[in-house]
Amino acid sequence: MKKLLPLIILTLMITGCSKPEKQPETVPSDILIQEDDMTDEEKELQMIQSCIDDYNYDKTGEKGEYYQVYIPPLPIGITSLPEISSLKDLEEIKDDDQLTNTAYVGKYNINDQYSAVFKIYHPERIGFWLNGKLEFHINPESVVQNNPDFSTYKQILDELLPGQYDVLNWLYGIDVSLGDEIEPGYYEVLGMGNHTPKSIDDIKEIAESIFTSDFLKSNYYPTAFNSSVPVYKMIDDQLCCVLTELYVLPGTEFNTSYIVAAEDTGDNVRLNILTNVEGSVSSEIYEMNLINTPDGYRLSEEY
Repeated sequence: MKKLLPLIILTLMITGCSKPEKQPETVPSDILIQEDDMTDEEKELQMIQSCIDDYNYDKTGEKGEYYQVYIPPLPIGITSLPEISSLKDLEEIKDDDQLTNTAYVGKYNINDQYSAVFKIYHPERIGFWLNGKLEFHINPESVVQNNPDFSTYKQILDELLPGQYDVLNWLYGIDVSLGDEIEPGYYEVLGMGNHTPKSIDDIKEIAESIFTSDFLKSNYYPTAFNSSVPVYKMIDDQLCCVLTELYVLPGTEFNTSYIVAAEDTGDNVRLNILTNVEGSVSSEIYEMNLINTPDGYRLSEEY
């Protein structure tokens, strides 16, 4: 027995230290029954009501962070959304089945000027944002085109927006004129559009003429300049760029003649603006922010 004791102790130690196998979580049967008892229309109503509550009880920030999704802010001047008690409170919109996969699209008027469009892709009893999308709209004909009240902001946007996609493409090494290969995979930079940068600082100066340095440092500079295989590096005092197989993607075409509203705090300008889609002015409202820096206004993010 004495010879078996160490083996028994060892066996007990191994058994005692091992973690029990985790059992898969199951959904309580009563919840399953409730789920099955709800029609798609009841789920859609509940989802839309939860979306409205998120705005009216100031939960959009935490919900966006929790679900890692973009939740559009309320249009400038709007502080809450009307409550609904039935899907009959909304105008149902039939989407083209060949172009979208929405299960339900409903629209209601927030006031005489603005409307909200709720898009649900899959009816669920859980919250809205994993299976839904909200858009804010306005009739473009009701917007004062080239409103003189917003002429300063239009001028700033007309200077910044055309360059934003060029800058972001260049930071990825896209659409850069390259010369001879200096070392394996890296080529001499000859030009970026109308620019002829000779150093990394030159590239940063170009980028920071459009975007804030904080935005660029957080989102683009690490890959462009500081990674183990950066897009750009100096080799024998020559600015070099890695050869990339990425290609230019089309961006959103903002129509600066259709600025809907503006809110200027001095440090930040919040703008509501419309876009062009297939040659026409879209009714969907987009939000943009301009940051007032010592060098002038800059975009706070990519749009």
